[in-house]
Amino acid sequence: MLTKELIFRNRQFVVLSVFVMQLFIMLSILTFLIISGRNYADYLLRDDGYYKLSGSFAKGIFNSGSVIGPGLPLIYAPVHFFNENLHPFIRLFISQIAVLIILLTLSELTVKYLDSHQLFWGLLILIIHPVFIQWTFRTSVDLFLSVFLGIFILYLFKFLNKPKIHFILISFFAFMYAIFTRPSFIFIPFILLFVSFIFLKNKRIKVISLILLILSTICFYANNYYLKSNIGSKQITSDAGRSITVLQNLIMTETILETGQFHKGTIDQYRFNDSQSLGNDFQKGVEHIDAKISEFTVDYKKTYPDRHFSHMIFYYVKEHPGVFLAKIFLCPVFFFALSSREIVSYLLLIITSIYLILTWKGIKSILLKEKDKQFFLIILSVLFGYFLLHWMTHAYSRYSLVILPYLYIWTGPQVVNLIMKIKNKFRIKV
Repeated sequence: MLTKELIFRNRQFVVLSVFVMQLFIMLSILTFLIISGRNYADYLLRDDGYYKLSGSFAKGIFNSGSVIGPGLPLIYAPVHFFNENLHPFIRLFISQIAVLIILLTLSELTVKYLDSHQLFWGLLILIIHPVFIQWTFRTSVDLFLSVFLGIFILYLFKFLNKPKIHFILISFFAFMYAIFTRPSFIFIPFILLFVSFIFLKNKRIKVISLILLILSTICFYANNYYLKSNIGSKQITSDAGRSITVLQNLIMTETILETGQFHKGTIDQYRFNDSQSLGNDFQKGVEHIDAKISEFTVDYKKTYPDRHFSHMIFYYVKEHPGVFLAKIFLCPVFFFALSSREIVSYLLLIITSIYLILTWKGIKSILLKEKDKQFFLIILSVLFGYFLLHWMTHAYSRYSLVILPYLYIWTGPQVVNLIMKIKNKFRIKV
């Protein structure tokens, strides 16, 4: 009883308790890698080029030829001021600071809707989610996008409740910095603007959405200009390689349909029978999608040598309408569950189904008491705006990390209800 009262004494202690549990999970994974002789440094430092680019930033070299935005390398740059042997641990430390910020943001964001018990279980459910564990340990860019998204949402509501200028400035800054980290938030203002005009009567949110749309557009093109000047090329446009990402997702969907194998094809390899075999290159699984893209591109350019790449997407969809429809229906599943290993993909699919049911019931129970539809409409609109980009382009479970905290925190009320039901049944039997 004393332990229970201590943990739930206040929200700050709840956050600290869950954060200690999160830290224990991370240190346990690190200890296992070290004891088992694995290359933990490679595991912690291997990413999409952010760590390497941050080394150039630390030396004051900003024109390094990379097509990565400056947001995350600026955060990572101080890592390179320390001895190289310490870099993996500092990277892990930075990721844990990001996790702590997310947990604190969730606590403040939900103060009106979740009591300490519900907050505790909502946070605990979040940190034991496999996607959250994997990509907070690996320190992906998505973790920091989640931080920026949370700050944006929190200070947006602070401004709506008490219109102080510094609240909205913090909210806008977090959003704009995220665009320079990876422009994944670009559809959020469109969805907010649409929802504000159709469902919300709050004029303030309409104006904010419109301003946010303008700012995000400016930042999007400014980031493209940075990338264009960075590599010294005039080839970067507003498309900036995004069409190839759409084509990759379409061909990945086609491959999953062909093989019946639910994975991304990077660790587990796609296996083809003789009738599906496309040559030796395609037998390698990992290279299958890139090779098929290359084959399709070569054939396409023979017919349309001077067309914009986006036309290639239209051409592919026209030639493969079934694959396109499958992508539309399967992308939500890919977004939450698709992994590099098939067994993990199915595990995530099961876990996601359970989590989403608990989330929906948790939100429903709150709405029955509070009836604050505007709050949840805005949050869900923001989360959907982020998801929409991946629905249209490329979906993968890692990308869902950005919105998981602001979605699964609402499992708390339902988990508490389930625990109370179990306790009551146990007491009756006794």
